Formats: sequence, C-alpha cells, structure tokens
Amino acid sequence: MMPNKIYEEDKFIIKCNELKDRFRLVPENREVKTLFPNSHDKNVPIDGLHVFFEQTWSVIREDKELNLPD
Repeated sequence: MMPNKIYEEDKFIIKCNELKDRFRLVPENREVKTLFPNSHDKNVPIDGLHVFFEQTWSVIREDKELNLPD
C-alpha cells in the first residue's frame, strides 16, 4: 500500500523506489523480488510483445486450477 504523498512524503518516496526496483529486469539487490523473475529466459522482440501477452493470458484463462470467473 502506498502512503499518502501529501501527509507522508518521505514514506511515499521510499515506497515508490521499492516499486520501481520491482519493475527492473535485473535487480541491483538480488534480495528484491522483481515482477519479471524469468525475464532473462525470454527474449521477446518489441513487435511481438502483444502476441506474447495474448498467449500468456490465454494460458492463464484456460488453466482450470485457477478457477477464474468468465
């Protein structure tokens, strides 16, 4: 959860930096969990990115164990 920027600006900046670190493909600090942990395994060209995302979501939607509503 993000702290309020106006009332807790110092905490907000710290949380923003933590979130920014999670979006890095190769974290400087190996203890930080990134949102893309296996990004070095996939080398997807930018013009094929939409296909990669469509295929990924297709697999997620079709996985019966996730029990996602339609």
